[in-house]
Formats: sequence, structure tokens, C-alpha cells
Amino acid sequence: MTLEEFKLSPAYLYALWVCEPENRCVNKYIRILCANFIYEINNQDKIEYIFDLKMAEKIMKLMKLIKFATGAVAGKTLYESCVGYQYFLVLNIFCWKEKSNFNKRRYEVCLLWIARKNSRFC
Repeated sequence: MTLEEFKLSPAYLYALWVCEPENRCVNKYIRILCANFIYEINNQDKIEYIFDLKMAEKIMKLMKLIKFATGAVAGKTLYESCVGYQYFLVLNIFCWKEKSNFNKRRYEVCLLWIARKNSRFC
């Protein structure tokens, strides 16, 4: 996967959507996080981490293989069923790596709190 192909991914498109000025259903901290993500993706030579595009491609391919057995999205793949912030979270966790030690990830702990029945966004 190239950087240009990644810019068409749901994670990157979600970050762009959050940063739109007319978008009012996102708080300022998420907006700052997405703006930083966009900057860091486009300026990887200026930061100490690198976004592993090969890992992102593997994750997306794996998501296309996993199907839901029951529920509202029964029969659909995980790739089809996830929304932007879910891709954004997963790819941020697993794809940012240190330049000096490619086996070490940028984020070691992740915590996502979502109120019941609020998995979909806006």
C-alpha cells in the first residue's frame, strides 16, 4: 500500500472529516488528535515515528476476511461494518512504530470508552 492509497482509506478520510470546520459533532480534543494524525502522516520525516503502511494493508485485508455470524450486520465483513473512528483507532494502535526500533510501537496502551448503543458515529 502506498501513501496515496492510504489517503483513500476510511481512517484517513475520517481524520479529514473531523477536521472540517463546519463539522460540529466532534469535540476539540478529537479534532486536535486528527489534525496531528494528518500532519504526522504527511510529514513522517520530521517525527521520530513512522506509519507502517504494510501493516495497515495487512490489517485491512484481515478485516475483509472476518464475517459477522449474527446481529444487525450478519453476513457482512468487518471491513464493511466498521465506521471511520474504528479504523482510525485500530490503525493508530498497530501501525505507528519507532524509526529506531521497528519492533516497538508508539502506543502500548489503548482505552476506548463508548456508552451503550453508541458504536455508530453521527
